[in-house]
Amino acid sequence: MDITNVIAQLEQQREAIDKALAALREVSGAASARSSVTRSAAVADSGARVPKKRSAQARKRMALAQKRRWAALKGGATAAPAANTASPAKPATKKRRLSAEGRKRIIEAAKKRWAAAKKAK
Repeated sequence: MDITNVIAQLEQQREAIDKALAALREVSGAASARSSVTRSAAVADSGARVPKKRSAQARKRMALAQKRRWAALKGGATAAPAANTASPAKPATKKRRLSAEGRKRIIEAAKKRWAAAKKAK
């Protein structure tokens, strides 16, 4: 079977299913209700991504969590903890620095590697 024929048949089936769903919604009185089928079909047709709906509470929890993460990264004071926090934020660790001696050893090792590579050519 040719792929274009398969695609055409599938599109016809999708149209038939959409019509059947519309008829059922009219009968049940839920014509304005959104379903995942129509949503996914709309996404497939338009090629655009449909954003998910989030409640105001969910957005607030996400914002507080992000503020806590930023505060933990920057080592500043943490944001007001939420009542339903699963685990406390870890304290920020001090940034590690490379000593002059360590840097010198790394440079010497790199020079040895480059000399060996040059010698091998």
